[in-house]
Amino acid sequence: MRKNWIVLLALAATPLLLGSANPRQMPVEKVAEKDVEQVAQQREGKGEKQAGPVVAEAVRFDGVYQTEQSDYFSYLRLYPDGTAITLSTREPPQALNHWFNRNCVGLPRGAYTVESGRIEFTVQAKRGSVEYAGKLGHDRIDFHVRSLMNGSESDLSYRFVPIDSLSEELSDAVPDSCRQ
Repeated sequence: MRKNWIVLLALAATPLLLGSANPRQMPVEKVAEKDVEQVAQQREGKGEKQAGPVVAEAVRFDGVYQTEQSDYFSYLRLYPDGTAITLSTREPPQALNHWFNRNCVGLPRGAYTVESGRIEFTVQAKRGSVEYAGKLGHDRIDFHVRSLMNGSESDLSYRFVPIDSLSEELSDAVPDSCRQ
């Protein structure tokens, strides 16, 4: 059963099989932990209604989240506007720098939300969807992952890997599926 899930996860995230979805704004005001109370007080003082919960900065955008499977890695990249993209590959994180971004049209993607230390999103691939529900930790996210293609479920821990000079451009050496 576990072996089937790994193959399914790899196929679900393979760039040749993937589609896209429109991102949406994250309904959470992202601030540094030291500023959470100050932001809440400023809202009160101005008579503002809270647009969404104020949470301490927990999501990182200066790299990727990675989990290691038996012979490959699964990656997750999050953007401040609420976009999430995923990928499974044998490549190390630094090899992804010039093409693992939202400009690669073949990657599965979805829109994430964060509330009270929890993160949730569904990525859409050509063959179906995969749901992620997780708990934010310090430089990690512990997810419960469920395939809507076959119902397989798994618990995975993604650790954050910072990447210097993370690019939003596609290099000449990108997979063909990025340009289709």
